[in-house]
Amino acid sequence: MRFTVQNGFVTGTYRPDTGGRITTVHGGVNGSRIWFDIATLGDVRINATREPDGTMQGMGSSRNGGTQWVFTATPLPSPSP
Repeated sequence: MRFTVQNGFVTGTYRPDTGGRITTVHGGVNGSRIWFDIATLGDVRINATREPDGTMQGMGSSRNGGTQWVFTATPLPSPSP
């Protein structure tokens, strides 16, 4: 997953570790809370908390009440110009 946060909005892309097509990610930020939707995982909503070191932890579930996921992320440094 790659995304940016700008003016309170999350935009980016997601591709499963197993391969498959790349899909768009959209969401928002409010303080340390971040949320975003991943349509190709069965319309999944991820709700997470950003820690001061930039890591994120949270939960995800499909809107149809199906599978649930535990979400953890460690940001990579931004590429140098």
